Amino acid sequence: MEVQVNHNRQVMLQRVKTYWLVGVLQESLHGAEMIDLSMTYRTNAVASRTTADYHQPDNLLPDEVFDTPLPIGTQITKVYDEAEGTLLIMGEPGAGKTTILLQLVTDLLFRAEMNGRHPIPVVFSLASWAGNMPLGDWMVNELANRYEVPRRLGQEWLKNGELLPC
Repeated sequence: MEVQVNHNRQVMLQRVKTYWLVGVLQESLHGAEMIDLSMTYRTNAVASRTTADYHQPDNLLPDEVFDTPLPIGTQITKVYDEAEGTLLIMGEPGAGKTTILLQLVTDLLFRAEMNGRHPIPVVFSLASWAGNMPLGDWMVNELANRYEVPRRLGQEWLKNGELLPC
């Protein structure tokens, strides 16, 4: 059984890598080098996992205090780790959000390849979720349709926390 579990995991890691890193990231770069983007850490953009109710103090302006420009060259994985795995990448169209996400996915795939207990990073395109079904069901459908993962296996991975939605 362990052999099959490891095989399924390796196949999924390769599918994510092939689709997103080779098919999307490398194609979008067309051989060009990555450029360092200006990033700002905004602590109030995502509610804390430990706080059930998010509340921004009333006496602060929207961009006051919470925006911290990050030094040019800051790695997105460092930001992700410091945010304890809760990260929202925001920006104008064409600002490089997908490219930054795929830089993070590259590092997370490496971690998953090196450590079998690290969850499998899987990119889900929320644009295809109409909100007419529970998110978990939609994710299982996406796994089946985009990554050719049998629904039962997708449900098991999701239930057991073996996936890291990106």
